[in-house]
Amino acid sequence: MQNTFQARITPRLRHRAPTRSLLFFASLALVALGAPRDAAARRCSIEEQLDPCFGQNPVCPSVPGSTGPAASEWPVFQHDQQHTGRTGKIGPSCSNELWTRKLKGPMYAAPSIGLPPPSGGTDGVVYIGSFKYPICALNPANGNPYWCDTPDTGKLPDHSSPAVGNDGLLYVGTRDNDLWAIGSNPAVSTASVAWRQKVCTDGDVSTPPNIADDGTVYAGSDSLSAGTILAMCPGTSGQIRWCINPVGGGIKTESPALDLAQDTVYFTLNGIELRAFDAKVGTPKWAARVENARNGARLWNFTPVVNPSTGRIYLGFDEGLWAVDPPVAPGGNPTWQLLFNTQERNREVMASPAAIDLANDRIYIGSSNRNRGNLYAIDFAGNLKWTASLGRTTMRNTPPVVDGAGNVYVAAGRDLVSWTKDGVERWRKFDASGFTSSPVIGNGRLYVGNRNGKIYAIGGC
Repeated sequence: MQNTFQARITPRLRHRAPTRSLLFFASLALVALGAPRDAAARRCSIEEQLDPCFGQNPVCPSVPGSTGPAASEWPVFQHDQQHTGRTGKIGPSCSNELWTRKLKGPMYAAPSIGLPPPSGGTDGVVYIGSFKYPICALNPANGNPYWCDTPDTGKLPDHSSPAVGNDGLLYVGTRDNDLWAIGSNPAVSTASVAWRQKVCTDGDVSTPPNIADDGTVYAGSDSLSAGTILAMCPGTSGQIRWCINPVGGGIKTESPALDLAQDTVYFTLNGIELRAFDAKVGTPKWAARVENARNGARLWNFTPVVNPSTGRIYLGFDEGLWAVDPPVAPGGNPTWQLLFNTQERNREVMASPAAIDLANDRIYIGSSNRNRGNLYAIDFAGNLKWTASLGRTTMRNTPPVVDGAGNVYVAAGRDLVSWTKDGVERWRKFDASGFTSSPVIGNGRLYVGNRNGKIYAIGGC
């Protein structure tokens, strides 16, 4: 399916009402004269309105070179394709500010870290959602933008953290119902746009995309609480590999997760259910509805987390942390249990995914009620190891992250805090406007965004 601007608008002319023809030709003339191309020009064709999955084809064009996530310090949401939230790198041992950079709009999506810039150095380029750009690429040495612009304009990236590919592209969703593929090259003044895939059912794409090793890009959309799942072909073709609409439930801020074999992709629906799909062709495999009370809150993040050792999937919902075990044999049924009940603890709910640390037998859970939040460290059997108060916070879309030494970091309201694996506080940083993105960890440093559009680089300790 062709997805470039010129290729996609041409066939739509014959579907437009006669009264709009002059407007259409006027807009086409402006494009020819070099006028800015805006989101209004990217309208859904009749075919796409009738079928949001129009043009899907499981046979993807061949792609030269490497695919998959970038071989960088933090390429996708919660670090990896299983969303463990753990890196082998060591985070900062203090709250020292290396630099700060003020960008536009609140930062609800965590940044991602790409490869080092061509100019040299060991620290990767920082990619962060900002206003309607929709992404800025920042110099890791000083925070100066390489670029914050593309030839297109769109709406906010909202809660969609960029996914950095090994193919020179990064992927991000926006509130104008689009999944974008943007060139990640920092050595340009304006980033290129390879394609924009629109979800034509009022489908905000606020999920952080995920990338399989073969380059397939997975994302979801709420689509009027009916849900759409997209699997896009690798590279610049913009071809839908497979698509499901309606799925049967809303998909908002949560990111899809892949099992270790990468033959299954997991999505959560409505804050109550886990669905498993064949990663190659999209065939439904099984479902686990673990709770009954739907939660359609847009700011909650119900991303599934996959244990790369056992294949067990962890879900943070209203009642607490669930552990789901896939069927033992094809065609079998999954099993699940409430591993840690947060409702029993002051009616707390989980509005962010857990982070898991296999090396130290730890699962970290942030949960809260309307007044206060807590961080819980449990072992893989569900036994509580320690608790830390997070003060006044809702812990929405701000999951904990863990470094290679087992230290845990959490952005909770106005505080960014780090503890050892045994619950000893290491350092704390205050921001009056509040931290609104989860942190990500590079080599000896940490990046996090706040409500006023400022990104911090913490490190140099």
